[in-house]
Amino acid sequence: MARHDPSLRDFEFQSQRSQTRSKHRRKALLSLGVLAVAFGLGHTLSGNAYKTPTPAITELAVKPLALPSLPDNLPSDAANSAAKEAKLHAPKIKLPDWQLFTVNEGDTLSTIFARMGIDPQEAIPVAQASREVYSLRKLKPGDELAILTSDDNRLEKIRYRIDAEKTLMIEAKADHFSARVKERPLEIRKVSTVVDIQDSLFGDGQRAGLSDATILELAKIFRYDIDFAQDIHPGAKLTVIHEAKYNEGRKVKDGDILAAEFLLNGESHRLMRFQLPDGTIKYVDPKGKLTERAFIRTPVAVARISSYFSKARLHPVLGKWRAHKGVDYAAPTGTPVVATANATVVHAGPQGGYGNLIVLRYNQHISMAYGHLSRFAKGIRPGVKVKLGQVIGYVGQTGLASGPHLHYELRWDGVARDPLTVALPGANPLPPEYRTAFRQQAAEYTALLDQLNATTQVAMR
Repeated sequence: MARHDPSLRDFEFQSQRSQTRSKHRRKALLSLGVLAVAFGLGHTLSGNAYKTPTPAITELAVKPLALPSLPDNLPSDAANSAAKEAKLHAPKIKLPDWQLFTVNEGDTLSTIFARMGIDPQEAIPVAQASREVYSLRKLKPGDELAILTSDDNRLEKIRYRIDAEKTLMIEAKADHFSARVKERPLEIRKVSTVVDIQDSLFGDGQRAGLSDATILELAKIFRYDIDFAQDIHPGAKLTVIHEAKYNEGRKVKDGDILAAEFLLNGESHRLMRFQLPDGTIKYVDPKGKLTERAFIRTPVAVARISSYFSKARLHPVLGKWRAHKGVDYAAPTGTPVVATANATVVHAGPQGGYGNLIVLRYNQHISMAYGHLSRFAKGIRPGVKVKLGQVIGYVGQTGLASGPHLHYELRWDGVARDPLTVALPGANPLPPEYRTAFRQQAAEYTALLDQLNATTQVAMR
């Protein structure tokens, strides 16, 4: 039996293996051709059936697609899931907690600190730091302090809102406290308010949205022309053009009164704000006359007349007929009473049936008396000079009085005159050099007031 040559056997094996490789290569190339056509990399399909390429196939040198290199330490899916789970359950960072403290009657900074567990001695450097910008001695019941402390209860920061525009900020440094006032600019808008007075200027004004400060300012600037105790009746109308201050769309306070009008029994009383070059603010009527005069008629801004000047009146306490030499203004105890002219105090103390009495001298002929006061304003004593509109005392019920009220007398050469009817000096005109500027400004306010009146009248029909 013939033996096979090993080299021949190897050749046959290699030949078979080569044929097998060639067969696999042809299949691979055929597959590549199909893929190339399918992805538009080979012949373009134009509606004809795809034809198998001819057997004369040229081997394609296919280069591998260049992919971005990946890091060797790329985490696995399991590692990614574990990382997400750890992040989800990681402890949250604790933000600082501000504590809000309301000031009570009798509180001081040290008692507030003690109540919060802060060393009361810290109040001394804190008060010293704030003294230059805003003294914390001005704290009053109802105010709120926001206080931030460390984990060991040491004081870190204090925040106190002074008003809608200013906030006091106090912060602990390495060896001291620093204080500053942070100001928040407010948006100023020009607004109008119309008040139909049916009850009182205060009540109806508040219901219309005016602040107490604005109502008092209106009473102040109109005090020369209007007696608020007897001229204001149901049916009167007030129109005000004023500024209002807003914080993030919310009104926080009223601003300056720009123009206003009272309609009383069909008679118009208009005043408009005008600023002189030196910054002084004046209120002027449409004809260019200043409101300021030597006298005002009403010593109490908001009150009612409970008894008029009379030669014969039945005294409510004595029960006898006698002259009533002044006008009585009924108002709650504590209502401020103001000087009706620039004058000098000649008496401040009790005097018989007048109770607590203040007498002011305007000049050698004219004096004014204010009786039944509950108390005197600070600093009021004989010899002191007071200004028109300055608070000199407060309504009370001292002496022969059946209820809280102010008894007001106006004396001319020692003889009592009716304060409501006696002739008083008129208003002075605006200086000539300012009249052109005022007329230009007044034209704008006049048009606005006329428009508001017309709109209101149409709405009421």
